[in-house]
Amino acid sequence: MRICVLKESMCIGGTERAAANTSLLLEKEHTVLTVLYDGFQMAYPCGGKVIDLKLPPRPTKLGKIYNTFVRYHRCKKLLRRERVDVLMQFTTIPNWLTVLPFGGVVKLTTARDYSTMVDFKDRYHAAVRNSEALICNSEAQRTCYLKKYPQDAEKLFVVHNFIDAERVHAQAKEPLPEEFAAFLQKYRTNFVSVGRFCREKGFMQLLSAFAVLLQTQPDTGLVLVGDGEELAPCRAHAQRLSITENVLFAGQQANPFPLMAACDLYVCASVSEGFPNVLLEAMALSLPVMSTNCLSGPAELLTDDADYAAAVEDYCCCAYGVLTPPLARGEEICLRGMTNAMERFVRDEALLNSYAEKSACRVLDFSEERCRQQLCDIINKTVSEKNGKGRK
Repeated sequence: MRICVLKESMCIGGTERAAANTSLLLEKEHTVLTVLYDGFQMAYPCGGKVIDLKLPPRPTKLGKIYNTFVRYHRCKKLLRRERVDVLMQFTTIPNWLTVLPFGGVVKLTTARDYSTMVDFKDRYHAAVRNSEALICNSEAQRTCYLKKYPQDAEKLFVVHNFIDAERVHAQAKEPLPEEFAAFLQKYRTNFVSVGRFCREKGFMQLLSAFAVLLQTQPDTGLVLVGDGEELAPCRAHAQRLSITENVLFAGQQANPFPLMAACDLYVCASVSEGFPNVLLEAMALSLPVMSTNCLSGPAELLTDDADYAAAVEDYCCCAYGVLTPPLARGEEICLRGMTNAMERFVRDEALLNSYAEKSACRVLDFSEERCRQQLCDIINKTVSEKNGKGRK
């Protein structure tokens, strides 16, 4: 089968990485084309034949209208020329291109972020009308959509992100830069968090909670890996809190795994997520993990029953990690839960070791093979149903 994975670009980001990983996964069984509206500065290797349409974003309203028109028609022409059977869209849902029909191909739309689902359920619904399926990466996203559009239940599927644990382990063996090693050696316990510096990742709240922790646990370090619009404000916040000596802003790392592996515990402080890849990567490194119980993803990864009602007033020790109250519960409750959980891990080495073992076990449930089979089942089902309707 000929499958096209469509994305705006392959710059650094969770959705971009998911699209790239999916293209690599599917090429093991299908002929894959990875089509990008803008192929400049690709951060992730892609599967199959990569086609750059050379249609980068335009800043003006008129430019965006032009791009929508040209991108749509160029895509339709390419799909016909390449005889594509299935189109998998990883494009941003608010973009009107997502809701347009693409001729006779089987069209699969993906949902990658819970907050976008909340804000744009109607746009998702418009996309579903012109798609054979909507693939969510968390049960919470699917539930959120179906509360308003229950009639689409048969078109909605959940496929969690997967992890290539062997790749993560191999990359983690690369040498750790000396300046990072020197920082980690200063402290008995080191926490790490990785992501784009934006409001959704909750780095401001994490720094505030860490400052409180240092009042009782001064022999502790915090490593923050990434770049983004909130980096400068976070640096300034750390200075205001007088904690800069205990915080390492490591910047964007092409390979963050040696640094992650050298730390003692992974912290996710996100305000919202889709399904956090980096939690899986941390667990693949046998790191104990704690996360805000934000919508969506962490509860589905760290518990057996996706209990988003857990960790309401304080942290909760779950099956595979620790959940803390989300920012939606109020900043004071959120910070208290994070601080208490971090202090518990610092004081309780047995708990730390126990969750390290649980991480290594849990990550096996998110293997490449399991995800590949789920995606192939959806593709086969939707293609079969569309061909059946065409014959009637």
